[in-house]
Amino acid sequence: KIARRHGIGDVLANGARRIIEKWPEMDKVILHVKGLEQSAYDSRPSMSMALAYATSDIGAHHTRAWTIAREIEQGQNWSDDDKVDIVIYHQEVRSLFDMLGVCRLPWVELGLSERHYQNFYKYVTGNEASLEELLERSNDVYDLTRLTNTRLGASRQDDSLPYKVWAKPPLTGPTAGRVIDQEDFSRLLSLYYQRRGWDEDGIPPAGAEKKFED
Repeated sequence: KIARRHGIGDVLANGARRIIEKWPEMDKVILHVKGLEQSAYDSRPSMSMALAYATSDIGAHHTRAWTIAREIEQGQNWSDDDKVDIVIYHQEVRSLFDMLGVCRLPWVELGLSERHYQNFYKYVTGNEASLEELLERSNDVYDLTRLTNTRLGASRQDDSLPYKVWAKPPLTGPTAGRVIDQEDFSRLLSLYYQRRGWDEDGIPPAGAEKKFED
C-alpha cells in the first residue's frame, strides 16, 4: 500500500514528519530524529548511541556512529568525555568511508584498521595523505553539513530524541525500566558541542565557512 500509495499508504509514504503533521498524537509513537526514521538499534540503554542519533546529519541512523557495542563493553565506567569522544570519532571515520566510496564493514566486522584506508586513498588517487589528514577533511565536511543545516533553521532543539526514549522504558530484558535522562543528555550534548567547537545552540563559529573557500 505504501509503494502504490493506496489508502493509508498514501500518508505513510510521506515519512515520519508528514505523518505527525497529519496525526500529531503519532509523535509519541514514531521513532524519528529531525523527521527521519530511526534505524533498528534502541538507544535507551546507551547514552552514547542516543547522542549519536541526535547529532547525526542524516537522522537517527547508525551508519554515522554505532557506539552501543563499545558502551556495553565499557559498562558503567565510561565517562561523559569517553562517550562524546567515541561518537565524534565514529562520525569522522564513518563519514570518511562515505567520502572515499568504500565499505565500512571490513572495519566494523573484521577489525581492519582504519589506517588501511589511507593506503586505499593513496593507491587510487596517487596522493599522499595520513589518516589524521583524511579525518580532518571528514570533520570539515561534518562542520559544513552542520553549517548548512543551521542556516536552514536547525538548532539545538532539533538535536533531540523521540518521546519514547525519554518516557517509555523497555518492559522486559536486561534494560527493562531504563530510559534516557533528559538532564544527563542535555549535559552530554553541551559537551559534544564544546568538543566540536560549536556554540551552545550547536552552531559553528562565525566565519567557519572560510576554510572551504580554497
